[in-house]
Amino acid sequence: MEHQFDTTILVKEMNASKFNDSVRQFELAADAARLSLSQMLRDLTAGKCISTDEAEVYLKFVSAMNDHYCTAVSEAASFLSQDELPPENSPISDYVTAYHSCSNIRLQEKIQQISDVLNRFLRIQSVVRSYAEALRPYQTNAERLLESLNDPALQLTDLD
Repeated sequence: MEHQFDTTILVKEMNASKFNDSVRQFELAADAARLSLSQMLRDLTAGKCISTDEAEVYLKFVSAMNDHYCTAVSEAASFLSQDELPPENSPISDYVTAYHSCSNIRLQEKIQQISDVLNRFLRIQSVVRSYAEALRPYQTNAERLLESLNDPALQLTDLD
């Protein structure tokens, strides 16, 4: 039987990477916009006029924020279900929270699938002694792995 590569995992990883990159770029643009706006507010408070160049720089940061926000929302929509998506125009932090919650749930599902496969593997027995002996080290390793997966110290809610 030929093993086929599941590209859906790769596509989701690429989307997650693009999502994380968009969030980082949004945050950088937001920081720059805050600094620019703070400077303009200081100038206004001091009774100074704001130059059109300063205003244009601020608007470029706001535009970049908007672009990265839209990209992050679009990427989030590609791997979150409709129920998992925050309401429209939510803060970007809500999308990050939804992404982490979704990732943890999916990771827990994958761990359950792995546990099921390991349990099935551990039930394999052979009446042929040499086969049973050949299986033993692999089953011992599988038992250790299964025990580590069931360790209550493994806190998926703390993953970032």
